[in-house]
Amino acid sequence: MHPPSYCLLFFAVAIAIITPSCVTPGATTPATSRTDGAIDLHSPALERKWQARDSDGMIRYVDPASSLQFLAIRKLNGPGPSLAEAPLITPLGYGDPGSNSKKKPYKQSWKSSIIAGQKVRWYQQDEGSGADFPGFSTEPFAITTRTGQIEYYEILVCSGMQGDYLRDIDQMLSSVQLR
Repeated sequence: MHPPSYCLLFFAVAIAIITPSCVTPGATTPATSRTDGAIDLHSPALERKWQARDSDGMIRYVDPASSLQFLAIRKLNGPGPSLAEAPLITPLGYGDPGSNSKKKPYKQSWKSSIIAGQKVRWYQQDEGSGADFPGFSTEPFAITTRTGQIEYYEILVCSGMQGDYLRDIDQMLSSVQLR
């Protein structure tokens, strides 16, 4: 599970470095660190209505109406862990020095979407903050490309959680397909 500020950190790093390249924010395990190379997944639906930013190992689709709302497809260098249950949601400020938040991490259930023809589980990774939207992430998953090669991906979504946001996130994830 990523720290609560992961979505904001991801966005800040991406904005600071987006022109020449993008880096993976935060520490990751070697099995799930970002890799360079062509990305075989994309979202034609988001390409038509959002700004697409392509860099080594990542494509970001950013909502022009709200730059805090985006979908990012990250190519990984190997398979990631398969979790038995969805990670706990960590409330904003929990564990921070000086925080008086009494709200403790709480359970959530897996959600799933069909991505490039296969069922992929996803979860809410944080509650966001006043400076960023809540973050959602798929588990790392494998895709067999059109050339028969197996590649590994993770998809991140930051959403304003307006209206039926779970349906909206599902639609964004389900729009991702093989090139």
